[in-house]
Amino acid sequence: KPLWPQGFDPLNIERVEGGLLHTRFLALGNDVCKATAIDENGIDIDAFTDGFGPHPLFNGVRRAVVAGVEKPVVTIDGIRVTIQSSGIHLECSAATVEETAQEIRVSPH
Repeated sequence: KPLWPQGFDPLNIERVEGGLLHTRFLALGNDVCKATAIDENGIDIDAFTDGFGPHPLFNGVRRAVVAGVEKPVVTIDGIRVTIQSSGIHLECSAATVEETAQEIRVSPH
């Protein structure tokens, strides 16, 4: 299921190879997941989105990658996942999580 834009800062988006780079704020969601990334408290976060279809954002987002996050707190309660850190908040009601030293990958069901 694609994620849909819930909010973004149009003055702080750059087209890059393969998608868009959001350099200040991005909120995405669907009926399973909600995610927000924002520069706050001195944290500099960048979010890359890879879209479905001809428009890189308005046809839905296939994948979002967020960089610049301090070590987040990951809470898994059954299939409900919450990730929280300065500048990022994600909640999914049906997802799996894969963690490595460099990456946390959340895949909605």
